[in-house]
Amino acid sequence: MATFIKLTDYSSADIKEQEFFNKKNHYTISDKNFRSLPGGIYSYWISEKLIQNFSQYKNVKEYANGKVGCQTGSNDLFLRFWFELWTEHIAFEGSEKRWYPYNKGGTFRRWYGNNEYVVDWENNGERIKKYDGAYPRNTDFYFKSGLTWSDVKSGLLSMRKMPNNSAFDTCAPCLFSETHENLLFAIFNSKIGQAYMDFMSSPLHYTCGALLEVPVALPKNMESIDSIVNECVEISKKDWDSFEISYNFLRHPLITKGASNIEVEFDNWAKTCDEQFKRQQYLETELNKEIISAYGLETELNEVVDEASVTTRQANLEREVKSFISYAVGCIMGRYSLEDTGVIYSGGNWDKSKYVGSFLPCEYGVMLITDEQYFDTDLCTRVIDFIETVYGKENLNSNLNFIARALKPNSKESARKIIRSYLFDEKGFYENHYQVYQRRPIYWMMSSGKSGGFRALIYMNRYDQNTLSIIRSELLHELRYKYEADRDLQQKRANDANTTVERTEAKRKITNLDKKMIEVNQYDDLVNHATGNISEYLFDLDDGVKVNYSKFLNIDGNESQNLLVPIKL
Repeated sequence: MATFIKLTDYSSADIKEQEFFNKKNHYTISDKNFRSLPGGIYSYWISEKLIQNFSQYKNVKEYANGKVGCQTGSNDLFLRFWFELWTEHIAFEGSEKRWYPYNKGGTFRRWYGNNEYVVDWENNGERIKKYDGAYPRNTDFYFKSGLTWSDVKSGLLSMRKMPNNSAFDTCAPCLFSETHENLLFAIFNSKIGQAYMDFMSSPLHYTCGALLEVPVALPKNMESIDSIVNECVEISKKDWDSFEISYNFLRHPLITKGASNIEVEFDNWAKTCDEQFKRQQYLETELNKEIISAYGLETELNEVVDEASVTTRQANLEREVKSFISYAVGCIMGRYSLEDTGVIYSGGNWDKSKYVGSFLPCEYGVMLITDEQYFDTDLCTRVIDFIETVYGKENLNSNLNFIARALKPNSKESARKIIRSYLFDEKGFYENHYQVYQRRPIYWMMSSGKSGGFRALIYMNRYDQNTLSIIRSELLHELRYKYEADRDLQQKRANDANTTVERTEAKRKITNLDKKMIEVNQYDDLVNHATGNISEYLFDLDDGVKVNYSKFLNIDGNESQNLLVPIKL
């Protein structure tokens, strides 16, 4: 027998000294128990029953293969987010393409999701296999259904279903079992799996080797386990596919047949999310009860799952409204359509005949954004048209007010002004889009600078050799004419003003317009330079956002000359 004193939970030397004699920090364990633990683990603080299970049950590797995946050698070269690409180049259905779905771990999420990456696996991974420093391990297990998890130990272990169309990364190990998949799924998304991996894995990683050594107790009611696991996957998949970063996203959840009021739509969606969340919490608690009982650890582990551990998302008003606006922008740009589901256009030849109905996409995949309404076809006006098309003209103002309150709850500005500001400000729509799309935006903001003289949004998948010329002639120059006319109007108002307040306001607007026109003229020179050297500003979607966006920054090596808003890629 040996006695250990555990003081690692205490930070200062004084507290450690004080707690040294506290019996609750003393652990006595036999050498025999140490010998029962696999891999020379000396976890003296774990319970007798946890240790006994190692000798009582077979371990995971008796039921499954555990494999680590590919180390590409250069993620910048060989990995993309799926939404960066033309979807026709991605083998979602298993056909021969260049890009294939790829599991890379990701944030804490159980059951299903984090399916965001694709890997260059054309010709059976020919490019990766030839790349110095790449290690495409266990390729015979790629594109098989399995269970995957995030290797990095930043929180609780979370295991997810991996579809049979995916390869996987070294940071996203996988389990493959033909006979016990759901049981293993249940164990490692329960408190039992967490209890074992807490002391068996390394401090920084949930390693595949440690997971394979976990003992597997066979529950009495496997039919119940299967049912719970399958429903948990179904709920999680439905949740994941409700957001546009899922490649199975169909339509925004606030748009349903016959909808007329966005507030009612949000309330219905919030109710659905809450029901799913509570159902998931209940199922996971029931699963814990079954698994904990199988291991005989009822007196040591509590089966109740707290809300923080449930990864199905609950409704969030601000997030949902911002994602609704993102979907509206997608419909305006032609990525989506109100008449169909999923991604309609992401590359190849543009075919406007695909779009029918009362709301059609813009002509060139470019939308002007202004802080005041100068045109009837700018982005803000089209977003408002979209809202009217979806919910009807009768409730337009109440719907705009609801959206505006979600964006800026305490503002006294008009709803249209709030929505316009959100779309215009670099810290509004564009920053949200940048964050949601994980620093790989597909809508690119052109900006002349801090004065906001010219801003426009480009759908990168529709960009071609004519885009910059169209922007210059049909947007940039037309906006300059509007500024000149507005300046003349403000000058007349200043001259004719009856009060100091009126005159001061007019002069303020003149000063602002002068700054914008100076900025627009400088930006016009920059766009003209780019159109004259258009070959330098053409790109291949397969190269990804990081490479392609950078072509429009630091023009001629000058950090102050940028066609697009500078962002960290």
